[in-house]
Amino acid sequence: MPDLFLLPCPLCDAGNQISPQQSGQTLACTGCGEAIEAPKLGEIKKLPLIESATPPPDRTMSAARKGLFTAGLALAVIFGGAGLGLHLYARSLHTPIDIEEQVELTRAEVRGLSPDQLYGLATALTKTEDLGDFAEPPFLKANKQSEILTWLALGLYAVGGIGLAMLLGSFLMK
Repeated sequence: MPDLFLLPCPLCDAGNQISPQQSGQTLACTGCGEAIEAPKLGEIKKLPLIESATPPPDRTMSAARKGLFTAGLALAVIFGGAGLGLHLYARSLHTPIDIEEQVELTRAEVRGLSPDQLYGLATALTKTEDLGDFAEPPFLKANKQSEILTWLALGLYAVGGIGLAMLLGSFLMK
């Protein structure tokens, strides 16, 4: 709201509210109704200032808005950061597997066995009909761990995203 100034009437001494935009205009006195001329802008600024009836808008945040902002910021930073860290760690564990390369390595290993070794391996398998204890290759275990950690990281990202939505929502609250 623009500043209002007090312009006294020269005839009845009644106070008239005037704004700087009314400089140089002819106004009717609120007390006697006579025409009075508003002074030029420089002279208006020298008149006494009238306190505005409407208070300035409150720029402080409400408690609910502060709480939503703080909680949203904490969730976005903590869980989003944790998700990013976990995702980067999960990517470092992952080992790409080339199946064709693995088959070729196994074939090369079998080709490197002597006929006696092959016979011993074949007879051992037919007697027990069991391959024995299966030892999972380390890269398979690491890839499983990487997949699980990636899903956990996505969950942390989701919670961080909720925090980001809360943070943005705090700016839309009145």
